[in-house]
Amino acid sequence: MMDSQYISPNKSDFKDPSQLVEKKTPAKVRVKDLSVSQLEQRLLDLVNKDRTKSGASLLTQSPPLGKLARQQADDMMRNKTFSHNNSAGLDVQQRAKQCGITDGVYENIADQSGPDPAAQMVDEIEASFMAEPQSGVNHRYILLDREHTHVGIGIAKSKDHVIVVQDFTNHDPDADLENK
Repeated sequence: MMDSQYISPNKSDFKDPSQLVEKKTPAKVRVKDLSVSQLEQRLLDLVNKDRTKSGASLLTQSPPLGKLARQQADDMMRNKTFSHNNSAGLDVQQRAKQCGITDGVYENIADQSGPDPAAQMVDEIEASFMAEPQSGVNHRYILLDREHTHVGIGIAKSKDHVIVVQDFTNHDPDADLENK
């Protein structure tokens, strides 16, 4: 026998019961397809949950970093590439500077294809980051870095493909843009 319960990744975003997640134990989670902005919010919630578990503070979502991340995810999806450099050859620091972000930016990228719903692929990507070794500079290290205060999350998706970009910084990029 399995119990079923319905949970929402972000209760304030989901008023319609058809948008809820059906969780069955021990089977895999079945998730209704979510919009890109819902996926990005879901990933932000997962990131902050993982940071809380590790004792790090919650990250603030930054619109400029979100735009930076989304542009990179879209660029990789459109050009069928997987790189920290965009199709024009610019790395994350160069792309950040073009957006008016002056602080250093740390970037995680991930790519997953398959028949699973996009939300499940996003969950699996975050779980894979957190499964990395606790020592050394890797996705997990960047995600849990206690110096980071702000994040931008960008996701691009197609029918059977998800690309995730997480851009982190130790400073509020909005403050830089307001002072210009």
